[in-house]
Amino acid sequence: MPTAESAKKLEFSSQVAGEIRAFSRSLGLDDWDIRVGDPDRFDYDLCEEGYIIRQDDERVATLYVHPEADAWQIERIVVHELLHVVLADLEFIASNGATVETMELYARFQERAISVLVGAITGNTIWQPVEACQKLNHAPGHNLDS
Repeated sequence: MPTAESAKKLEFSSQVAGEIRAFSRSLGLDDWDIRVGDPDRFDYDLCEEGYIIRQDDERVATLYVHPEADAWQIERIVVHELLHVVLADLEFIASNGATVETMELYARFQERAISVLVGAITGNTIWQPVEACQKLNHAPGHNLDS
C-alpha cells in the first residue's frame, strides 16, 4: 500500500506529465522525448522553480519541477522549460563564436522573451515564485505586464 508521501509524489509527477503532454504538441515538440524528472532528484542548488536537461542530438529531455511548486504553478513552469527546448536551435546558433558577455546578454533576453511567451500561452501574466525559491533569487509577485 502506498504511503501518503509516495501518493503525493505520484500525483505531482502525473500533473507534470499531463502538462508536458498538453503543451508539447502545440509547441511543435512531437519529435522530442520529454520525460518527467524524479522529484527526489531535484537539484535545489540551482535555486530554480524548474529546469530542463536536454540531449539535443537525441531529442531527449528531462524536465524537473520544484517539488514544492503548487498545482497552479506547475503549468507555467512546464511551459517555461518547454520553451527552452523550442529555442534550443536558436541558442546553438547564437552561441557559435559568441563571447561570454554576448551569451550572458542572450540568456537574459531569452529568459525575458520566454516569460512573456509563457504569459501569452497560459493566460497567466502574474507569477508568484515557489516559496522556497522566492527569497533566494526572485522579486515576489513579478507582474509580466509591467
